[in-house]
Amino acid sequence: ACSAGTGMSLTQDASTGDEVIVVSCYVEGLQVGSLITLNGVIYEVAAIAVPSGRRRLAAALPITLETGLTGAASFGDSVQVVHPPSSPPPSLSPSPPPPSLPPSPPPPSASPSPPPPS
Repeated sequence: ACSAGTGMSLTQDASTGDEVIVVSCYVEGLQVGSLITLNGVIYEVAAIAVPSGRRRLAAALPITLETGLTGAASFGDSVQVVHPPSSPPPSLSPSPPPPSLPPSPPPPSASPSPPPPS
């Protein structure tokens, strides 16, 4: 799997019409049915390689797409998983109002003391 902060990127060039792309690592959450973007185009994942005991970590990690590529892609191009809209980013939820502060006590009276009786 990709280490934290590392995204997927192509480890091989891909041509228009290809249905399999090869990536450097699988990001967490990638699964059949996931949507990924490559060069701004969204594709649906049809299959991913299942790691087996014989597969070495350095082996190519293919992602099979439901549809062929609409354009060529190059080594190193970024592949990103599109998260489903069912989990909106937390930034969209309204922030709770700040807690109201208790009223501050009134300042001491600044009126001058009455003059002493003459």
